[in-house]
Amino acid sequence: MPDVVFYDAETQSTLHDVGNNFDLLQVSCVCAIAVDAELILKFADQPDQIEYLLNEKSTKLVLWRDEAEKGKDPFELLLKWFDDAEAIVAYNGLHFDFPLMKKHYPSKDKQARYFSHRCKTLDPCKTIEAFTGTWIKLDKLLKANHLETKSANGLEAIDWWNSGKRMKLRSYCMKDVEVMARLVMRNTIVLPEVCTLPNAVFGIASFLASQRRSSALIF
Repeated sequence: MPDVVFYDAETQSTLHDVGNNFDLLQVSCVCAIAVDAELILKFADQPDQIEYLLNEKSTKLVLWRDEAEKGKDPFELLLKWFDDAEAIVAYNGLHFDFPLMKKHYPSKDKQARYFSHRCKTLDPCKTIEAFTGTWIKLDKLLKANHLETKSANGLEAIDWWNSGKRMKLRSYCMKDVEVMARLVMRNTIVLPEVCTLPNAVFGIASFLASQRRSSALIF
């Protein structure tokens, strides 16, 4: 069955450290969770069932930049997940995670494959920004909606990589993926001090419906 892939990437330094050049910014690790799209649609906005999906009915992936087989890119498996996914979800992913990962796409059909992945990506950061005109941190949305918040921040994640604290980094990265998944599986969310947003603005259920309608028009 087609999956939805939720993912997040951590880096060895900040973008500012490398002169805002994504080609020089190196990934430390990537965490991803794949969940059956039909189960997401069935159990959307049911907190207990969402936890069941994330903990019992998902496939989880952790990849490290220095743990690849000889001759293989360390993030090749993630790209294969993207190939097979019905939808991809990443918070600020179109602006950050995908440009960061682009160097890991093989040269053959690089552009076509890269943009095919972007075209099936829900980036709630960007869709909410388009609605509000304001960039909103994930943690702010989580707090406003009484959801578990992030366990740390990106600068701490960089420190953990550089000091060899991989279990902390892994836990933080995977937690980021989980909290994002919980948010986009809601039917509505509260936008702090503004309004309540419908799923169509930020949510995976509406995004899947849109993707399926688009595919039907094409084929």
